[in-house]
Amino acid sequence: MVMLMISQTIKTFHSIKPYRLVIYVSILVWFLFTLIAEVFMQYDDNVSKFDSSLSELKLKLTEHEKQIEILVSGLAQQYSTDNMKNFESFAKYAETLSLDQKFFNNISFAILTQNNQVEALELEMHEQGFESFIVSNKGIFLPSSSSGHLPISLPIVQIHPLTPYNTMYLGQNLLLSDEIFNIFQEQKTDNTSRVIFQNSGITRELVVLFTHPVYSSNPNNFTPRELASNIVGLFLLNIDYPALVKSVIKEINMVKDAQNIKFVYQQNQQTSDTVLMDSNTSNQYNQIFNIQRQINISKLRPDAMLQITYSWGFKQINYLSLIQKTLISIFIFFLILFLVVLSIRYTSALQQMNQRMREILKSSQDAVMIIDSLGIVREWNPEAERLFGYAAKKAIGKPVLELIFNHKEMKSAPLNEQHLIKVLQSPEEYRNMSSTHKVEISLHTRSGFPMLVEVTYTVLNVFDSYETSLFIKDITNQRKNEEEISQLAYNDALTGLENRVYFKREVEEFCRTEQRHFSILFIDLDGFKQVNDSLGHSVGDELLVTIAHRLEQTLRTRDRGETHLCRFGGDEFVLMIETTNEDELSSISIRILNQLELPVKTQNEEIQVSGSIGISCFPQHGQDVDTLLRHADMAMYRSKDSGKNTYSFFEEEMSRALSERLLIEKHLRNAIYQEEFKLVYQPQLDLKTGNILGVEALLRWNNPILGSVRPDIFIEIAEENRQIIPIGDWVIKQCVEQLQKWQNTEFSNMYIAFNASSVQFEHPLFLKKLTEKVQQANVNPELLEIELTERTVMSNVSENIERFNAVRENGLALSVDDFGTGYSSLSYLKRFPLNVLKIDKSFIDGLPDDDEDASIASAIIKLAHSLNINVVAEGVETFEQLQFLKELYCDSAQGYFISHPLPIIDLEEWLKSNQRNFFNSSTYKKASEKQNSPAIEVQE
Repeated sequence: MVMLMISQTIKTFHSIKPYRLVIYVSILVWFLFTLIAEVFMQYDDNVSKFDSSLSELKLKLTEHEKQIEILVSGLAQQYSTDNMKNFESFAKYAETLSLDQKFFNNISFAILTQNNQVEALELEMHEQGFESFIVSNKGIFLPSSSSGHLPISLPIVQIHPLTPYNTMYLGQNLLLSDEIFNIFQEQKTDNTSRVIFQNSGITRELVVLFTHPVYSSNPNNFTPRELASNIVGLFLLNIDYPALVKSVIKEINMVKDAQNIKFVYQQNQQTSDTVLMDSNTSNQYNQIFNIQRQINISKLRPDAMLQITYSWGFKQINYLSLIQKTLISIFIFFLILFLVVLSIRYTSALQQMNQRMREILKSSQDAVMIIDSLGIVREWNPEAERLFGYAAKKAIGKPVLELIFNHKEMKSAPLNEQHLIKVLQSPEEYRNMSSTHKVEISLHTRSGFPMLVEVTYTVLNVFDSYETSLFIKDITNQRKNEEEISQLAYNDALTGLENRVYFKREVEEFCRTEQRHFSILFIDLDGFKQVNDSLGHSVGDELLVTIAHRLEQTLRTRDRGETHLCRFGGDEFVLMIETTNEDELSSISIRILNQLELPVKTQNEEIQVSGSIGISCFPQHGQDVDTLLRHADMAMYRSKDSGKNTYSFFEEEMSRALSERLLIEKHLRNAIYQEEFKLVYQPQLDLKTGNILGVEALLRWNNPILGSVRPDIFIEIAEENRQIIPIGDWVIKQCVEQLQKWQNTEFSNMYIAFNASSVQFEHPLFLKKLTEKVQQANVNPELLEIELTERTVMSNVSENIERFNAVRENGLALSVDDFGTGYSSLSYLKRFPLNVLKIDKSFIDGLPDDDEDASIASAIIKLAHSLNINVVAEGVETFEQLQFLKELYCDSAQGYFISHPLPIIDLEEWLKSNQRNFFNSSTYKKASEKQNSPAIEVQE
């Protein structure tokens, strides 16, 4: 039929003589064009495949490099912490590592050694059996011109496997190479891996080293500056790089295409190259095109390039395809001539449609498959090849259920997969399926790797036969990313617990359901700030992760009701538990507190903290999540005020107390500007003479709305919100100005003592601002005395000793208030440059009848005098107390018996009326007469 058509066509055109030559020329041109076009198409296709193979080669080499980088950094980390210093432990560890690593030539360690310690190192290595060990240039690497002037060496002291060839590396001083020396200088401070390319000075072969610094201990604990000073050596992996490259080339089937492979890199500011695979010179006469490509194959060395030559010639031409397409082309030519315009249009339309479909299938980002009525693959596009690993020629003609489905039968498949399997097995039953269906299922690749995909399928009627079209999209990474985003959005990054947003959303759902009762437990760690400040945030984070794990373990023992555990922020955790039974909540709280109390072991420390828990219940204590959290927080602070390591239930009284506290805090902010503060002064007398030596300045606050607020209430609040700093500055200013006013008066030699808060005293600018005020007022600094509580003194002993010495160097006086109520250590007390100890009022109240108080007061006085420190007794309220303290040789006293705290005008009047001597006062004289004891005369 075809031959008859061609014959008829030729006879027809033979009858048209003027066009005969044109027809013959056209046939010849058509024939040549077909040949040339097919050759170029084959060439272009092969080049594209070659470029694709290059991309795959680059990807796999960088993957190998990344694996080696992770491995060498992990080994260096392990080496830093485990200190595998002898050959036996090093070889055992390296042996295990090298079993599956066929590209590793050797694994070695070079130790950083001062030149004056080289002889000792050589002697130590000789004792270990390496009698020929010497630190020198073995000729492995070309040395630098200035290498001999370095004060340090970096010899290789451990290597595995210990073959005769590898032993020549022992003693090689790596710093004799400029490149290794420069890389080692960079690695000292950044704790990262490097790759070194060198030509061996002995074999002239390529030597590839992956290096990572080794430190004296865990490098994560060091700053960059500390890293440099704690480096002990370098961990090295010697890689057979040519073998690695050849293996990857063989793996991706590039052996035929890659005719010549050369490794190009920078060394000593010059370009060096190493031939990894020789050219196939036997084929050079068959070559038509030579293409040279360079790819970067190392993220650690951007200058390292792999230069590959691709040769394409006559042997690469697919002659069968060439002949087939040429014949088809000729047939089409005669067919076009025979059918003329109508045939041209019809054939052209079919070709365009077919080409369009092929291009669509080829360029589609979805894997496209056509499955016939028997479940056999009839179409398999390139994306399907890439996605599932089967070439089209391998997949076409095979049952699709056996190729990519995890389940071969409908009964064993999940529900969402059953409908699709049934359609594939019997598409004719679904011929009336009006729309496409979409389903998410798990399929597997040729290697058995599971893959989550989205399958869109429909049934097609093609020539009265029913087929199923599948459009498959890989959504594994998409779902993974969505899961990670969800994890970041709803979980705490450190502990993995629910975060505040997710927790509050879940609790709000509970609040909308009136039938469900639940409780909120607000948990705060006691002592966490000290852990962070003393041991660092990394240890603090490790502690939080352990605490979170313990809380989760505690909740797993509860077998009923819903629970939610959240890291609320910092060291705060919040638990929602579906119960309001107080006995059960108490039991859970005790279990949690017991778990929190257990010591936590970190790398170098054993840490122990406790917890404080506040509990609120829905709906009794609030109708929404914010109210419940606020009330649980109040109850938690009640637990802290009760001594910590306990739990408390919310009570309405807490809300009232918080409101009062917030009101005080609000008015406290403007108290200085509204001039609501004032100072009163309480005299301190010399018990020997009765003279008033000085006064203690006491702060008072009178607010128009709150009235007179007790100091023990507002000072505590001011310390917590740090308003105590400007308030303390105001007190100092008033005291200094008062001393300035007393200059050149009868009170010029009287001192003023003021109380300094721990927050104020520890402020870095406290002493500077105080001395500036004293100098500006031209006041004698010895007349200003800083009073600190015993708890403040002992809170940070080492730093306080430095602060106290600085205070004394500036001429200011120091005293310890409320002495005896804290936990002073005598070994520290004798190191403090103190002027005065003030015995707390609690030990004065029982004098003189209470033997215990008398013994304590006597002991404090004797202790202070032994340290050359004066003693002031606070809270003296009776004549008998005053007399008893005189008998104990106490230096000074103050209290209501002597005088109440007075405004400055009343104080000066009181001092003048008594001639600055308490023994002249009517109070003292009356008390003396009542005891039938004559008044003591004033000593001049």
